[in-house]
Amino acid sequence: MIRLPGSHIYIDTSFLMWMFKIGPESREEFSAWLKQVCGDRISVPTWSTHELYRHHVEKRLPTDVEEHIKKLNGLVGESFSMFWTLFDEPLGGAPSVGHQRDQARDALRSVRTLTDRAAAWSANYDRNAREVIDFANRHALKGGALFDQFTSLEGLSAARYTGRVPPGFQDKLKKEKVTGTDDGSEAVVGSNRWGDLIFWQEVLEHARANRVRNVIILTKDVKNDWRMAGTLPVRAADESNGPGVQPPHPMLSFEAARTAGVQELVLLDQGRLSEVMKVASPERTAKFVTTARPPALPPPKTDAEIRSEAIERELQERAKINAGIARASNLRFMDPDGMTVSKAILLKAVYETREGVDVDAQFSAFEESIRHALASGQIVDIVNAEAVAALRGKGLVGFARRLVSLSGDDQQRVAAANDLAEALKGLPPVTATFLYMGLMAGTYLDHRNQFLASPRPAVAQKLFALQHLPIASLPIQDVATRASKASHVPLYLPSVDRPPIAVEFKIDTDLDRENALRSLWIGDQDLLIDVQSDAALQLSRRIGDVPLTPALVLDHVADLYVLPRGQLAAAGNIIAAYSFDEHIGFRAPQDVRREISQGEANG
Repeated sequence: MIRLPGSHIYIDTSFLMWMFKIGPESREEFSAWLKQVCGDRISVPTWSTHELYRHHVEKRLPTDVEEHIKKLNGLVGESFSMFWTLFDEPLGGAPSVGHQRDQARDALRSVRTLTDRAAAWSANYDRNAREVIDFANRHALKGGALFDQFTSLEGLSAARYTGRVPPGFQDKLKKEKVTGTDDGSEAVVGSNRWGDLIFWQEVLEHARANRVRNVIILTKDVKNDWRMAGTLPVRAADESNGPGVQPPHPMLSFEAARTAGVQELVLLDQGRLSEVMKVASPERTAKFVTTARPPALPPPKTDAEIRSEAIERELQERAKINAGIARASNLRFMDPDGMTVSKAILLKAVYETREGVDVDAQFSAFEESIRHALASGQIVDIVNAEAVAALRGKGLVGFARRLVSLSGDDQQRVAAANDLAEALKGLPPVTATFLYMGLMAGTYLDHRNQFLASPRPAVAQKLFALQHLPIASLPIQDVATRASKASHVPLYLPSVDRPPIAVEFKIDTDLDRENALRSLWIGDQDLLIDVQSDAALQLSRRIGDVPLTPALVLDHVADLYVLPRGQLAAAGNIIAAYSFDEHIGFRAPQDVRREISQGEANG
């Protein structure tokens, strides 16, 4: 109906006053929608603007809000005293007197917080008033004989109000009000007992002169001199089973039809208008619709909800205590309650994080955090109490394992894995153990949990530096158990004992080249080959023009064959610097492996 050419919208003072309360975005949505749907078929009668300006000058709304807040705060104070006395024994299933008194205090304190926030609305009043008054002026009713009505208004209103002819007969007993003036004196102002009638006469005159067929009045007035008792079914599509809406008083509809030829009269408050807007333009009116239709208050909390909140408070309090303990222990946080680690738990975690196993929903959600952390270089920051509580042991193993196994040439992942390993000493022990296991699995195992021909070097040196710590014990046992079932293993398997590894240097005295390095032995494995066709493994390419010292050789051996640099010890022909043949080079890492020893196989 609003879109029909014969329809016209009239806005009364009560609706304009409500517009003072809402925010600028909601107000803009309302104005833009009206303009798009109705064009220039919108009018604010002169009397509406007059009353609006009077209320603005008197600061009617700020005063009403202030008085409402004062009443509510007073009620809160009185209620607290009463509730405190009534709650001298547990009522309604409350667990204790203290519990229900705490509930009362928290609830009423929340109300005080709410009123303090509502009081801040007055700071926006002048801005809101400017925008609403500007809206009213833009849509001011053109023409009309408002002032001509005053000569006959006394008699007209007396006759109508005596016969309870709407609108306005409910206002006939309104009294003049006393208000202050600028000089401090008092003045008597009018009662506005004829306001509704004057507004209605303006609407009828405009409708008659402009052949308006459908009169739509935006109003918050719900008195029975505007609306009929009872309700009619709601027309909005999504509220077909709603409580209904009060129709206009039948005498108003009759008068509009008789004197102005109006076919239908519709009264809309902000709630009913918002339903029309929601159906017509849901995307462009969402904020206004939400503001205009406050949801119903929820029912009182059930015992289950109260218990759940108590548990949540207890968890929060425990988290605070754990945070204090963590700070005192130089840890980032404490392990979640109930999260434990054992050989069996680690075994299962490694098994369930192999490729092909579906990941948990929590881990899938965590992967988005991983992507952001890799981009920002802040991988350690995402390992916090909340994340650990959600991921648990399996998720932590999977996170650390994938960080290494997917690293390849990705320097962001390599750096992140090293940062994570470096941070393990500042993490709680159970969390650190799971993460160490994940880093170990990523280093030594393939996607099927088989030993790699050559371990991934990305984070190995950091892991070796932590071998002696308690967090490494169970992961090292797990890797040793898996190694015992493999046909071949790397030259070195992590060990809590950190045994020294002798690297025997041998030179060839038969060659013309003096002090030429000919072989490097670790156990029965020679790491050098006389003719190495892979340029990346040739000594000449790797060493360049710098002196080939024993320490430099050990650096390359540790890097290539994933050996703990701190445990390597030079032996044999040790000299300051070696010469070497141009074709000699290191043996390919994947070709350097050994059979498991009997002692290792027996654990």
